[in-house]
Amino acid sequence: MQTAAQARQSSNDSLSGLTFIDILISGATMSGIYTIIVSPQYLSTGSRATLVSNGYTVTPKYYSNDDPSSGNPPAYIISW
Repeated sequence: MQTAAQARQSSNDSLSGLTFIDILISGATMSGIYTIIVSPQYLSTGSRATLVSNGYTVTPKYYSNDDPSSGNPPAYIISW
């Protein structure tokens, strides 16, 4: 059994290396979907830049009661 520290490191590695996002994209493409919506907790500035440099579009998603001027979107739309 892995230790809690190992589990935390594996989770951090998955998020920082975009493994989690890649799994979501793979699942979406297998279903014929061209867009996913992801919480900002899964996308750092660097990971957004990596997605864009690989041809993805990353757009902030605001809902009706959100303040777009806050700079903190509740989600991001990733499309291809």
